[in-house]
Amino acid sequence: MVKLLKYGLTLVLLGLLAIFVSLWLDERVGVPGHHVAIELKLLDEVGIALILLGSIGILLEFPDWKNYFQKEIEKIIVDQDYLRKMDKTQLIALQTNALKAFFKTDDIDRKDSFLHFFHSRIHGYIGSPLSSGRPGHDQDYPFPRPRRPSRGGRDGVVSLPESGR
Repeated sequence: MVKLLKYGLTLVLLGLLAIFVSLWLDERVGVPGHHVAIELKLLDEVGIALILLGSIGILLEFPDWKNYFQKEIEKIIVDQDYLRKMDKTQLIALQTNALKAFFKTDDIDRKDSFLHFFHSRIHGYIGSPLSSGRPGHDQDYPFPRPRRPSRGGRDGVVSLPESGR
């Protein structure tokens, strides 16, 4: 907060200094040559630009402006409306970058990774309806149900009894 205010004041002071130096040189030189007149005008314009930039920095430090921008940024981050405006490739890149940050690794998207397998083989099923209508599949589940071992353990696996039965 104080840093931006200091930068703003510094820019305003530098701008005023540039304008004063321009006026002082204009008085000292008298009737300047063509190239000197251009340089003095440029110094004058740079001074005005520095004053404007410094003024904007100072204005942004006022609490009302600061609160306004904080609320707008919070609205963007919390509501996440910007995600709806992104296309599929941008969303996949965002998801990949989020996973890289989460797992703290940069090679999570290599060719033989689970993420690559997920994007190429599983990702399409997430938004699809659960009904497949194929033989051997339940109507509300697109993948074959895993076989439960029998209670007798004929296949060498003894399963625990289900609760409530």
